[in-house]
Amino acid sequence: ASLTGIFDDPDSINAAESVATDLSGSAGGIVDGRDVRVRITDEAGNSLVVTPSPVLATGDWSVTALDVSSLVDGTLTLTSTATDVAGNTASAQDTITLDTTAAVQIDESTTGTGDDKVNAAEDELTPLSGSVSDVEPGQVLSYTLTDSLAATVTGTATVNVAGQWSVSEDISALVDGQIDLSVSIQDIAGNPAVDSFSFQKDATVNLTAEFVDSNPITAATVG
Repeated sequence: ASLTGIFDDPDSINAAESVATDLSGSAGGIVDGRDVRVRITDEAGNSLVVTPSPVLATGDWSVTALDVSSLVDGTLTLTSTATDVAGNTASAQDTITLDTTAAVQIDESTTGTGDDKVNAAEDELTPLSGSVSDVEPGQVLSYTLTDSLAATVTGTATVNVAGQWSVSEDISALVDGQIDLSVSIQDIAGNPAVDSFSFQKDATVNLTAEFVDSNPITAATVG
């Protein structure tokens, strides 16, 4: 008797996939109608047993939309076991990585020059920066800066080996007032992460002038 059993996703399981994971396999020398016992174990020793057990049909078995989100991130081990009518047991194992987390942060102490206000000298090189967690180096972050008139400036930044990202952006085309920054990124497994922050732009200098004369001109002084 022989048996196979695999995770249908070839790479990894992300948060969206963890609530609907598919498994499948096949058997040799085991008649249809026999149960296949399926267990998934994480690195912490937690186990998830599939109930009811899938049943062999035309030599194959499958499980669809299995929720494995209760297991911890890391390596998952799938163990499948079946017994033929003579009592011979066949088993198979497969592994995959469960990766359900990703996060991105905007560094509010440096973004927008760090004082929450961008002036005329700063708006052509406005610093944007932050960090990520559970996101691999080399992943590309997208950002959008939006002013009160809904005009936007967009761009990208790449995560470095220290888990940080930074870029300087020209926002001189945006109007004075509140500037909303939003960032988004995905890790290799496909988990999304977003963050947002607002700061002020004030790049306009207002200048007023008036005449001040302590000795006003009158008819008497002219005469």
